[in-house]
Amino acid sequence: DTWTALTSEQQAAVINNGSGSCVPVAGYGYNATSSSAYVCPVGTYSAGYTQAACSSCGTGLLTNATGATSYNSCCEFAGYEL
Repeated sequence: DTWTALTSEQQAAVINNGSGSCVPVAGYGYNATSSSAYVCPVGTYSAGYTQAACSSCGTGLLTNATGATSYNSCCEFAGYEL
């Protein structure tokens, strides 16, 4: 499996049909200004495979770690009522 030999940043840069455009994997967003992938910060998520920024979990919701891959990773943080 070649994925295990790559760093997370290398895994994020998936080549799209040989075009050379960066298409991030799940847990990564895309910065159109710098044309680069980045790991989704806490409080955001991305299903990946699109040139879009990470999506926000919304007010009062966080993820437990960086690199969340779905909205299901978002949870209410202590002391905040939705």
